[in-house]
Amino acid sequence: EFDGDVNDFVVEADDEVEIKENRYEVFAHHTYNVTEALVVQTSLTTEFSNIIADNLNFGIVQPQRNTSFTYFKPRLNMRYDVTPQDQLRATVEKKVSLLNFENFVTEFDQRTEEFRVGNTNIRPEQLWEFLLAYEHRLANDGGSFEIEGFYRDFTDKITRVDFTEYVGLVLNPTDRETVFSLVDQPGFAAARDYISDEGSGFTDRTGNVPSATSYGANVKGSLRLSPIGLSDAVLSATYTYEKSSVEDQFTRLDRPFQRQSRHRWNVNYRHDMTDLGLSYGGRISFNSDGATYDINDYWPFSPQASLALFAEYNIFDGIK
Repeated sequence: EFDGDVNDFVVEADDEVEIKENRYEVFAHHTYNVTEALVVQTSLTTEFSNIIADNLNFGIVQPQRNTSFTYFKPRLNMRYDVTPQDQLRATVEKKVSLLNFENFVTEFDQRTEEFRVGNTNIRPEQLWEFLLAYEHRLANDGGSFEIEGFYRDFTDKITRVDFTEYVGLVLNPTDRETVFSLVDQPGFAAARDYISDEGSGFTDRTGNVPSATSYGANVKGSLRLSPIGLSDAVLSATYTYEKSSVEDQFTRLDRPFQRQSRHRWNVNYRHDMTDLGLSYGGRISFNSDGATYDINDYWPFSPQASLALFAEYNIFDGIK
């Protein structure tokens, strides 16, 4: 009951974290011309990093996190010139992401009107990427066409994860595996019936999921518009299809990555009028529908398009 004191409605959350990361890399690159048409390139990279996250609040259980990571990131790339205009490429590479330090700190989400608890135990995202591409170049530098297929296998995929402290209503105590095994259809609403009010309630943080995958293709093309008298104008386009899959940490169902559209298009145009020192052009982008998932919330978004236009003029040398 409101007694007239506005302070009754004030919600406070103190989460001050001081974060420092030192990152080092040792690498070796090698290029070997097997034949005039076949080139093999290798990279052997080892990454060392140390993260220190000091939570400056008093009275918490773990005031500091001091963690070191070592990742070996090999890369193998092969290029084969089928003809002077046609090339095949294959790449296998291990990649490691940079951490977003915003995920370490508690923040207020205005969309859901709730606090997002920080997670100082988050780990970098790792993936193995496999690429196979074919490229054809038109004569006289008239343009190119490329199609590329890819497959990505993720470890420690970063997404919203379950941080609920489960307390059994019927069993004593239960973990999340037991909770979801009790229901006929996996889902938040059904599983909630098996959790007592003594628990902390369903809560989530940005964290790591053991595995995830995505695969798809990129189709790219560019064309110099010389046949219609615009030798300094280039029209280019890119289409990406990507199907991703990760296990939702609350519903136990497979779903796409957060806010990722399966279909993405980009069309670019640029015309350089060198005699006048003038350039102009534009870009049209389109993404198909997608969604954001969080506990029992589902926010779909409709297909989105954007248009950008530009013009550049060289006033003097070095000033545009």
